[in-house]
Amino acid sequence: MYDKQDKRVLQTICLLVSVLASTTIAAKDVKSVDYETEAETPWLPGKAKTEKEFNFRDGLKARLYSSGDFNVEAVIQHRRLRCGDYSVGVQFAVGKTSCADAEWLSELRFLTKLKHCNSATRLHLGGLRDESLATQFERVTCARVQIKCRGVCDWNLPDRLN
Repeated sequence: MYDKQDKRVLQTICLLVSVLASTTIAAKDVKSVDYETEAETPWLPGKAKTEKEFNFRDGLKARLYSSGDFNVEAVIQHRRLRCGDYSVGVQFAVGKTSCADAEWLSELRFLTKLKHCNSATRLHLGGLRDESLATQFERVTCARVQIKCRGVCDWNLPDRLN
């Protein structure tokens, strides 16, 4: 009924359709979660305040330095065999208790991007410098960290790397 050339054409069409369908599904499969907290670093009397640390939960923290340097640290455990691309971003603000009515001083900046596969647990570390945060350092009371995943997304935040 079909010759070899017809079969090849049909196979090529089926392959293209499956690739396009999986690309469309993957593009829609984006998950993100925001975590917000207040600064937790205790200030010692008579000591210069040069660092603010924000501990969100086990394995997730951000730091802001008086120089305007900032960084984020996240231990992310991917719980699937198929892969997901994870990014971790951070943003700082002036806010009331529990970051209520926060005035965000910068845009959310993604500092890491790592691929996780086969139930991998990976450490995300990244940082930048923003001179405008150096001038606002004393006012900063709040931070937001966002974890974003594209692909097969299912994660946990363990307290440390295994």
